[in-house]
Amino acid sequence: MKNFLFHYCFIVSLFASNGVIGQDEVQFKTEYRPGRIYHSISTITQHVDIKFVGPPSYVDSLKKAGGSDTRSVLQEFYSDMDFRTMKNVNDSGQFGIDIVYNKLRVGNDSLYIPAGTTLKGIVTTKSLPKIISVESEQLDEATKQALISMVSNIFSQVDLPEKTMKKGEQFTHMLPLKIPVGSFSLKMNIETTYTLMHIENGIATFLIEQHYLKDPAADKNSIIATGEGNGELVYDMTESFYKKYRISTEIKMHINSSKAEVTEDMKGYSEINYTIKKSD
Repeated sequence: MKNFLFHYCFIVSLFASNGVIGQDEVQFKTEYRPGRIYHSISTITQHVDIKFVGPPSYVDSLKKAGGSDTRSVLQEFYSDMDFRTMKNVNDSGQFGIDIVYNKLRVGNDSLYIPAGTTLKGIVTTKSLPKIISVESEQLDEATKQALISMVSNIFSQVDLPEKTMKKGEQFTHMLPLKIPVGSFSLKMNIETTYTLMHIENGIATFLIEQHYLKDPAADKNSIIATGEGNGELVYDMTESFYKKYRISTEIKMHINSSKAEVTEDMKGYSEINYTIKKSD
């Protein structure tokens, strides 16, 4: 569940951004600019209710083992990160980027990515970052390589197409998602629709609607899963980056097994706020 929350929060924090065309249109694209510090504060709260339904013998075995036929789990995620881009741009249009973990917390647990851990990479205004190395005195080499692989995979999933949009227009983006369920992961697709609702004083506001769809080819288990989400995306058109992303979600699952039926109801709220300034 920790990895699911981390992946989800990191994915959300990487959705950027747009450029200015006029007060009636927005050029929606992903862009990091040289010589900037993108400071992000991310919070995710997720509440999961689980209910087991089965023969009395199965329910009794749960209770004898110290369990219950109903469970509630609350997970809270908080991250404080800086995306720092370098000023120098080479002949190929590339410039350096450092992704710095200032604080990362899941519930009351200690940090599993130490504060100060820095991912170093390269980026252009036309492409997402490519991670090259990790600087950390506390992480071993295997963990560093795993972190590079994980973050690189996330970047590859959030490369949104560039679009020119007028008020009222929308586009849809599909994103794969894995949700841990017992000893395996349930594969789903997140269908996200962005609708441009409002433009004023260089700020564009998008309505977000999400649908969580089970991947029909992902598994053969007897699982029914559906979900939806609603929120908004607020963009700073001058900086070509967003200021705020918030969304409320709910995913329902029904699992049939040889011993019992299990229902899960996961309700979540995610919010990311960015402040952007030029580096010294």
